[in-house]
Amino acid sequence: MSSSFVWGCFLGLFIRVGAAKAARRSLTWKAWTIPGNMLMFGTASSFIDWLRRIHLEDACRSEERAELRLIRNFLDSVPAGEEEQYKDLYLEHAVNPQRI
Repeated sequence: MSSSFVWGCFLGLFIRVGAAKAARRSLTWKAWTIPGNMLMFGTASSFIDWLRRIHLEDACRSEERAELRLIRNFLDSVPAGEEEQYKDLYLEHAVNPQRI
């Protein structure tokens, strides 16, 4: 279990306790809803954390692609005769390593 699931379970428990206090009921009133709330909030919290991680990974991939695109555009714009200076950079970014 991830920590987001545990924190979601605690959130569900505290919401249930707060709702019981606001309604001036004892915690034994509809006691079967306590584990249900905990599981529901824990699952929702895990899903939100998973979605956040997926979007963050996607943003990092887009940033890496943009960096590579900038380097490749720079290599394409190198004037004739100056290719020798950027030979290592060219071999690192423009050559497909599977074809070597």
